[in-house]
Amino acid sequence: MKIRNGYVSNSSSSSFVILKSDLNDNQKDMIFDHIEYAKEIDEKLVKEGKETKYEYYEDWIIEQDDISLWLHTSMDNFSMWTFLVDEVGVDRNNIFEMGDGWGDYSLFNTPEYEKFIMKIRKEKIDKLKNNIDGTR
Repeated sequence: MKIRNGYVSNSSSSSFVILKSDLNDNQKDMIFDHIEYAKEIDEKLVKEGKETKYEYYEDWIIEQDDISLWLHTSMDNFSMWTFLVDEVGVDRNNIFEMGDGWGDYSLFNTPEYEKFIMKIRKEKIDKLKNNIDGTR
């Protein structure tokens, strides 16, 4: 029997945001090629006589802007959360859950994306203001 470890949603869809500044190039490659890496991990486990870790190999949609990667799916049978933490080495505190995923369409025209961008812009402006005020 397989037991699913890591993040499990009550929904059939999920989405996460990761800031690019928290990732190196190898980690970004692993995320974009998550299915290939997961298959290699499972093949190695089988050769060692162990059970596979990733039972389903469903592609997640990955979009990016200047500062972040947005990962979303309408079916979260592939445990992206587990993959990000265990394989890619992303600190779980640097993975921002955005709730239900966005099917097979771009999320860049969603209210959630606009809220995220506005939050990041506000944080940058506040940081700049604090730097300016601190130098006076």
